[in-house]
Amino acid sequence: MSLRRRATTIAFSALLVGTSLTGVASASVPGEETLAAPATAASGFNCESPYIRDTENYNGYTAGYSWAWNVEVGINYNNSQYHDRVKEIQCLVNNLWGYDAGAEDGIFGPATETAIKAFQKDVGLASDGIVGPNTWRVLRIGYQK
Repeated sequence: MSLRRRATTIAFSALLVGTSLTGVASASVPGEETLAAPATAASGFNCESPYIRDTENYNGYTAGYSWAWNVEVGINYNNSQYHDRVKEIQCLVNNLWGYDAGAEDGIFGPATETAIKAFQKDVGLASDGIVGPNTWRVLRIGYQK
């Protein structure tokens, strides 16, 4: 993702601080400011167009493959148990945030790890390549340093 595109994405997102596209305040963690991700419109499960799912128990972006928020996923998590979670990560990173995690195949390989590390670095998280609770939160609802 080019620096210019990242800056545009962040600037656009900054306009939406604290609200989802549905007008309901985004979920947040005390002490963290939330930042809405780039706008997308979809009514269902679609990797190419992640959408906001806003229910009593879930408010954030999804591609519909996994609702995970706190399960660690990384380069060594390639058994079938993690397939849908990895595909969710790849869809969000590729199609919502504009990084290149490679094919959306559910395999957490080097391209996915590289994209996650770049994403983490750009949003101010520890750049370890592991999608844990903090990275999930940023992928789902955004984050501002």
